[in-house]
Amino acid sequence: MVIQKQKYVEEIVNEFFSSSNVISFYSKCKLRKSEKKLFKKYLRERGNVLDLFCGAGRVAIPLAKIGFDVIGVDNNREMIKKARNMKREFNIKNLKFIYADASRIIFKA
Repeated sequence: MVIQKQKYVEEIVNEFFSSSNVISFYSKCKLRKSEKKLFKKYLRERGNVLDLFCGAGRVAIPLAKIGFDVIGVDNNREMIKKARNMKREFNIKNLKFIYADASRIIFKA
């Protein structure tokens, strides 16, 4: 019963985040003021960034544009599709988007 409810909730969430209005909202690649402050304070040196639940790349794309090597991960196929399209549109090389469940990703050291 619990697994059925969890699966149902996952389907509803996935359907919501697959809608064109939501994808459009999350594909506006602009950092919020609070994010800019946090990144300025904590991301002083350029390096690697792992953006879990990256959506359509709203944060990943601006970070890649300023020189970070970014990997974005999301489990919504439509969001990742949009993110990959925007990566191509902006011709960003230091950015990779992965369609996957973040809790199941294995990274090699």
